[in-house]
Amino acid sequence: MPVEPRFLLDCHLGRLTAHLRMLGFDCLYQNDYDDLKMAGIAHSEGRILLTRDRRLLMRKVILHGYCLRSLNPLEQVTEIMQRFELISKIQPFHRCLRCNHPLEAVDKDAILERLLPLTKQYFDAFHICPACGQIYWKGSHYERMQRLVEQIAKNETGHPSLNN
Repeated sequence: MPVEPRFLLDCHLGRLTAHLRMLGFDCLYQNDYDDLKMAGIAHSEGRILLTRDRRLLMRKVILHGYCLRSLNPLEQVTEIMQRFELISKIQPFHRCLRCNHPLEAVDKDAILERLLPLTKQYFDAFHICPACGQIYWKGSHYERMQRLVEQIAKNETGHPSLNN
């Protein structure tokens, strides 16, 4: 298995993808990949295939994969954290939630024209995705996301089945 885990998620795991990216993990996801394409990517890029499709995992070219048990995205995150021992590798908020690319700090003046008036007024620290141009800042959503990261790191997602 790769030292720094790199995942490939099937088309049914979009919410899990967003959570894992928020935690800083490299997650390749497109909702239009077919099984043959996913198997090829997993093999050629050495990615861990995450799926609920056992038949997909049976393909000979799949070297690393995991069949998720839960249907709940938060439970799935905990499953992955435990299965691959990732708690110590969490690096929250350093990947683009949209396209997976690592984020870079950006000067406010460089993106000023793209910001809404209240964002311009109340926030000074920004990050940008150099691949897709998405801008990130610690707005009202940040505290909620930070609490979620802390819950995942402590394995306290509020789901009784996770706290075995």
